[in-house]
Amino acid sequence: MSNRETGMLGESIALRYLVDKGYEVVERNYRTRYGEIDLILRGAQALVFVEVKARRGTGFGDPLEAVTPGKQARVRSMRRPIWPNGGLHLRRRSRRSGSMR
Repeated sequence: MSNRETGMLGESIALRYLVDKGYEVVERNYRTRYGEIDLILRGAQALVFVEVKARRGTGFGDPLEAVTPGKQARVRSMRRPIWPNGGLHLRRRSRRSGSMR
C-alpha cells in the first residue's frame, strides 16, 4: 500500500468515526493557498478542522508525534480564510473537474 493509499484509508476511517459520532461533513481535502485541510466537519456547537495522520507502523513514530506545534499553527492559518469573523466562507467546487473556484 502506498503512502497516499494509507493516507486516504486513514481519512476514510477518521471520517466514518466522526460521522458515527454525529458530525456532519462540510468538506474533504479542502485546499487553501496555505495547504490542505483533510476534513472539515460541523458538530452541534463547533466547526471542526481535522488533520489526519495514518501510519502503517511505528517506525517513523506515533502519528500524534507528526502533528507538531508548527503543523497545528499551519492548520490554524488555513482555517482563517474559511472562518473569518465567525462565518463560514468556502469556495464552490467546479462540478466538472472537482477543483475549487
